[in-house]
Amino acid sequence: MTGPAHGDHGSGSALRGSADPEQMEEVFAELAADLAPVYRRRDLPANGVLYLRGLLMPGVAGNCWSIAEAVGLDRPYRLPHLLERACWEEDAARDVVRAFLTRHLGADGGVLIFDETGQAKKGTKTAAVGGSIPARWAGSKT
Repeated sequence: MTGPAHGDHGSGSALRGSADPEQMEEVFAELAADLAPVYRRRDLPANGVLYLRGLLMPGVAGNCWSIAEAVGLDRPYRLPHLLERACWEEDAARDVVRAFLTRHLGADGGVLIFDETGQAKKGTKTAAVGGSIPARWAGSKT
């Protein structure tokens, strides 16, 4: 395999391990506050932030069990509940995350591309795979 080592995204990468833990906690607290109104129950924002933390951790598989272990939960049941049964406004959450990313990643003359289509999911063990094939892949045989 040629090119950068796994996890190395080049010299300009924000993933170089230079993140200040205190600053990360402030950022997650801000995101949690921004997302709180999209949930209909008061316990769900904390679950949403735990899920996001797990998704952003390097080397963590995208399934609820792995994410739950990575964020320190004894059992993963809170995360599947969040994704499958909890009442929250998905469109509002998307808009909040888009605004949050624009605020934190935006630069003069920069462009933020927010792709809502996702990736084609071929497995049966990753988070939210049930019936979630984007429309552009619905007719694809790949």
